[in-house]
Amino acid sequence: MLLALLACAGHPRGNKDLLTFLEDGTTTKPVVTQTLGEREPPHIWGNGDVWTYRIERDRDGFYIPTNPDPRGTPARDRPLDGTRYSLVLEFDQNGVLSRHALVDLKQKP
Repeated sequence: MLLALLACAGHPRGNKDLLTFLEDGTTTKPVVTQTLGEREPPHIWGNGDVWTYRIERDRDGFYIPTNPDPRGTPARDRPLDGTRYSLVLEFDQNGVLSRHALVDLKQKP
């Protein structure tokens, strides 16, 4: 029982519907921030038109890892070692999602 509790304490519980709100041509930056939260903000590239989030998955679905490393470095600024997925979001000049992809970083070629 204790092991089960310790395992759950390491990350938020997965949600199979976590990413279903993403709709190209409709979803806006504020909706993404509101839905995915601000505790682990995305890595923002270029002029702010490309955002990436680290995504993990457990038996219940997807989640955004939130535990910082011992040095206090946010997840978005750490190497991708050990990360399973990268959620890549590209926005147009109006802040509307133009396309998105969930990239499997562990997939073998």
